[in-house]
This record gives sequence, structure tokens and C-alpha cells, in this order.
Amino acid sequence: MTTVDDAKKAKGLAVNRAKAAKYLAKSAKLELKCKKLEAKIAKLRAKAKDYENRAKEIHRGGTV
Repeated sequence: MTTVDDAKKAKGLAVNRAKAAKYLAKSAKLELKCKKLEAKIAKLRAKAKDYENRAKEIHRGGTV
């Protein structure tokens, strides 16, 4: 192998590592976004459940 080949190989490795780091950072960012959205969904579901229970109570003749 010549030094030119070694240089090309090193450059290719560096480029691939940089791309890998970029995409790992992107995926971590999206995972964080996803967790935040899941938390929001859980809150909304809890709220919906609460309102359903209130509606059932009113339907049975109780007060809320």
C-alpha cells in the first residue's frame, strides 16, 4: 500500500465516523422528542379518562 492509499482510507474512515456521529445525534434528538410526546399523550389520555368518569357519574345521577 502506498501513502496515498493510506490517506484515502483514513479520509474515508473519518468521513464515515463523522456521518455516524451526525446520525447518532439526530436519533438521540428524535428520541428525546418522542419521549416528550409520549408524556404529553399520557397526560391527555389521563385527562380524557377523567372526563369519561365524570360523564359516567353524571349519567348515573350523581354530581360532579
